[in-house]
Amino acid sequence: MLCKPNHLGLLLLISEVVFADTQLDEIHVVESVVNGKASLTALASQVRISKEKLDNVKSGTLGETLTNVSGVQNNYFGPNAGRPMIRGLSGQRVQIMQNDMPIHDMAAVSSNLAISANLASVKEIQIIKSGVASVLYGGKSIGGAVNLTDDAIPQHIAEKAFRGEVEWRAGLNAPNTYQVQLQGNNQVNFAWYLDASLSEISSRKIPGRSKDGICYDYEYLKTNTKLRSQCQVNIEKLSSINPKYFKYISQFYLDHYKNPDYGLSEGDQYTNMSAGGKNPLNPEYVEGSPYYAEKFGPLEEYVPYPNGRIPNAHSSTKQLTVGASYLHDKGYTGASFSHFNTRYGVPGFSYLASRAASQRKSYLPVSVTNETNRLNLKSQLNALVMPISKVEIQLGFQKSRDKEWLGSHLSNAFHTYNDYYRSSFEHQPLFNHHVLGTIGVEWNRQKIFSSGKDSYLPNVNMDTKSLFILEKIDVSPFVVEFGQRWDKVKYVVDTTNHISSRGKGGAYSKNRTFFVQNTHLGLLFQPVDTWYLKLQRSWQERAPEVNELYADNNHYALLIEENGDGRLKKEQSDNWELSTGVNLEQFNAELTWFQRNFDNFHYLGYTGISRAGLAVKEWRQAPLRMNGVELDLTYQHQTPHFGDLTWHLFADYVHHKLTLAPDHIDTKRIGYLPHLPTSRIGGDLTVQWQRWRGFTSVTHYVKQKRVTKEVDDELPAKKFTLVDLGLSYVYPLTRATLEISLNIQNLTNREARLNNSPLRFLAPLPGRNVRLGVKLMF
Repeated sequence: MLCKPNHLGLLLLISEVVFADTQLDEIHVVESVVNGKASLTALASQVRISKEKLDNVKSGTLGETLTNVSGVQNNYFGPNAGRPMIRGLSGQRVQIMQNDMPIHDMAAVSSNLAISANLASVKEIQIIKSGVASVLYGGKSIGGAVNLTDDAIPQHIAEKAFRGEVEWRAGLNAPNTYQVQLQGNNQVNFAWYLDASLSEISSRKIPGRSKDGICYDYEYLKTNTKLRSQCQVNIEKLSSINPKYFKYISQFYLDHYKNPDYGLSEGDQYTNMSAGGKNPLNPEYVEGSPYYAEKFGPLEEYVPYPNGRIPNAHSSTKQLTVGASYLHDKGYTGASFSHFNTRYGVPGFSYLASRAASQRKSYLPVSVTNETNRLNLKSQLNALVMPISKVEIQLGFQKSRDKEWLGSHLSNAFHTYNDYYRSSFEHQPLFNHHVLGTIGVEWNRQKIFSSGKDSYLPNVNMDTKSLFILEKIDVSPFVVEFGQRWDKVKYVVDTTNHISSRGKGGAYSKNRTFFVQNTHLGLLFQPVDTWYLKLQRSWQERAPEVNELYADNNHYALLIEENGDGRLKKEQSDNWELSTGVNLEQFNAELTWFQRNFDNFHYLGYTGISRAGLAVKEWRQAPLRMNGVELDLTYQHQTPHFGDLTWHLFADYVHHKLTLAPDHIDTKRIGYLPHLPTSRIGGDLTVQWQRWRGFTSVTHYVKQKRVTKEVDDELPAKKFTLVDLGLSYVYPLTRATLEISLNIQNLTNREARLNNSPLRFLAPLPGRNVRLGVKLMF
């Protein structure tokens, strides 16, 4: 059952429907700008990806979909789970939204979990990189926000009373996907939407081994226990008698070791007695050598990995969305319901030393299931009494079930319930249209019920109340933006039925309350229409996430033992961003530099030990400095014989390192944090010629030398280049349009391992995959 709705919000929604006029007026999207000149680029560092661009990619995860955006990379956790990483930050620092409403799933807590959203129906994606995101959406967007837009809640009446799409996609090394999307209206004041899809794949092929080659280097792995754990291999360490300790070799052993009647072993071969000169000298003798010497057993994998494919990479996802809106001359009121169901494998295996079954000393595949039901309600009312120009009300209710499995054994499960309410009010332009702004309130309640024999979180209730304001002042040639947000975040923890392990998450578990605030300042200088200079400052804060405070057990799906710390302080960041750009008729360019200085940055630190094949990690906090550069160039050219050409080039670089005190536990152990994104340079070309559309992209990932000491700082991530290709043709029918498309990813079939992936040593990106699509539009 969905959570009980907020009665005040429902009352406001009903009142808007009852007192609204029935005359229709099309709703227009209001961009985050102040005037025509500022529309050259919004003060927020943001990118909008159109439906046409999304069709070029056709990826299975959101992280993979956005990889050709500068500053955005894929936090790859196998081919079935990948969140976007914005400027080196992901997870609980990047808010994922759908139609401006947060997706409150557990994927932000556990990166092996997929985002419960259907990418096939998305018509636009907006990415906000700068500090204004945390003013609008809170501390969970301290690293940025990604908004997925679809037509689930219609906002205008289309010209056609009924339209739709039916699509089928299949291919080699790619999911089989079936989708239907229908939209309709009464041509007056009512519109509806329906979308359903199914996507399945059984395995993923790759050009070589799934594990990195270093995982089979016996000599290298003998002395590197941390890397052996990352590679899921074992080399048993043995102690034996050291031949260098003994001065002589036993002549008696040499004479009789082949005779089984004497029962001689290798330990009888050496001695420190000369036996009256009968025993020959030991040529290996070294004075002062220890009595025992280390020996190593053979290299053994937890589970043998197959050659030529990623193990445990199956996936099956079903999705259904229905929605409707009532529209009038003052705005609209609508609702949507979505059902999301997925089951997929996570590359890697975990030791069943769990309470889930009596079985022991077995390594089983990790898999994940998720079922999410989401009800969203949204209303917009325009042209109200002075000084309010627009009111927007959003309500969201969500129920999710996430389960993590070891083989057929349920290891851990989350049942989460979310209530969400948000109201924002835009005031009329003030001072001769020089000042525009909005003020809003937000409330979110999340209940997490944890179960399973290996549950690593207790039951937790979270309550967040927020107030925010954002104002823009236009005094040409300057535009000034100011934003402020205040949040109260409260955690109530219940450890009654939780089985605690040995970590700090259980030892210091208690209720916590955090008061956080986020401040943003932006200045745009634009003396001419074709050039601008933009400076942004932000001071951001984030309350610790639930797992950072309370995690306290083996987290098999992440292949670690995860331990929180209930004493963690709130995370704080002081940020600078400077960008400049030009906007000509056919050419656009932007160059951005940014710097972040974190206090109490939360990260998973390695304790130096492993248990049951899992590395033991705990949440810690320390200062962190981050900086980076991004470059984007776009050139559009119309030709008489080759169609319309759009060239796009991008490059990005990000660097971050802990600035630790001399006595900090990780001063000598870590250096750079794990999973630092790799610098890239890439480009793509889109060609539109009559009914043909072509697309190709090339992205080069530079060798990443700044790797953590946590595993081995002598193992830089290798460079590689990825090439994608796409081609489509639109054929007009009598009452419909048929589109046939062909997409090839990783055309050159390269082995590609992302340094920012937790599974860098276990699973590369999929090899060459080819997708054929047929879409009927009517």
